[in-house]
Amino acid sequence: MSYVEFKKNKELGGYVNGFIAFGRNEPKEERERKMTALNTKFGDLGWKLHDSGDVFREFFVDAGSWDAFIEKVSLGTDYYTRNPLFDMVICTDMMFGRATSSIISNFISKNKLAIYADIDANEYVGISEVLNHNENDWNTGWSLRLAI
Repeated sequence: MSYVEFKKNKELGGYVNGFIAFGRNEPKEERERKMTALNTKFGDLGWKLHDSGDVFREFFVDAGSWDAFIEKVSLGTDYYTRNPLFDMVICTDMMFGRATSSIISNFISKNKLAIYADIDANEYVGISEVLNHNENDWNTGWSLRLAI
């Protein structure tokens, strides 16, 4: 979905659900700081942003496995509206683990918006690809290739 489509969605009174992919060990204070910055930046566009930790607590038990959770987040649809649960993903780190890499890859493969956000530099860049550096390192074995 392009920026123009996001803007049009807002003009029509809708909102876009964004999945914010934080690292599992990111401190609560840092998550809150980044969520505040992202909501300030994108809230007027009608983007409803969801902390990955909150999404994990809401969906993981029902999903039953990591693979099912990854599929639900990146490809799942709302039962009633049939709209995607999440329209976009925003990453705040360049290095991450297997679950996040799979989620981002699924977003990209479905032509959904994938963004890298450097909050402190106020820079936001599209993600073109996920790179695997060490598939045995499930915490930091993957990184982003940015579309610059």
